[in-house]
Amino acid sequence: MSNQIHNISEELIKELIKSAASVRKNAYAPYSHFKVGAALYAENLDGGYEIIIGCNVENASYPAGNCAERTAVFKAVSEGYNKFKAIAIVGGADEKTDYTSPCGICRQVLREFVTPNDFYVIMAKNENDYIIKTLDELLDPAVQSGLRNILRRMTAFAPKERYSSAEALKHALTFERAKPWLICGLLLSIVLIGFLFYRVPSETMPTPQTSQEHTPQK
Repeated sequence: MSNQIHNISEELIKELIKSAASVRKNAYAPYSHFKVGAALYAENLDGGYEIIIGCNVENASYPAGNCAERTAVFKAVSEGYNKFKAIAIVGGADEKTDYTSPCGICRQVLREFVTPNDFYVIMAKNENDYIIKTLDELLDPAVQSGLRNILRRMTAFAPKERYSSAEALKHALTFERAKPWLICGLLLSIVLIGFLFYRVPSETMPTPQTSQEHTPQK
């Protein structure tokens, strides 16, 4: 392996991977058990570079969680950094690691601050086993490498249960197919409730007054 890869030194690549693997230990992932660490190579105000780290933080309410990549980016921006050169990602289920690519939202967040063809995403199992892609390559619609990781990061519907990627997708598709019926059921319920609460009971309706002709008594 050469000492210069994609305009990044091999020493820096290893340092980023090492930092990502280290912070991965702090990941909070009690639901998916998929722990991720990220190390962002960021330019500081003096023109030098710093490594900003972040890990994924899950929540029982899935949308409230945050990916490691975004944790690192938000942390960097909050500390005054907004120019980034590369990011290393180390992730996997429990203690096992695998090539982990950023999800679509994380790619969009990174895109906000970088030039896609000059920003490098290092997806690593360890310091000696990794893949490097430009963000531009990952943003290509034809590249689907992040789909599996997105599904693996889907948390279980019940905290104590774990779903495989296929099961998580199955649940999502089942909900999509059932959604029209759920909407129809909701609308019908609203109509019935409105009928019950707003109709006037017949027993409470006033009795119409009828005119009576009185025959004079003889």
